[in-house]
Amino acid sequence: MDKIQKGLAKLSAKEKQVVKELLENIKRHNWNEIDRLKLTGGKGLFRAKKGSIRIFYAVVDGKVKIQNIQRRTSKTYSKHNMHWRLKK
Repeated sequence: MDKIQKGLAKLSAKEKQVVKELLENIKRHNWNEIDRLKLTGGKGLFRAKKGSIRIFYAVVDGKVKIQNIQRRTSKTYSKHNMHWRLKK
């Protein structure tokens, strides 16, 4: 089971619906509908959020690659939890 599947397995049905909506907006490049932030430490890394849900993704050659999906905790942005940032 990869990191994205593990993150999704921990979410409630309501949170999974939020993830679905966020992913649809990311897929359609509908940036007005999501709270999006460009992350430091890498080219094309972004975070989309709604409530306590975070989706980390990269834009490579115009294509969106989901890196991680998780619920916001005190460790979400810790240095040790960001190892996926270098994933290609």
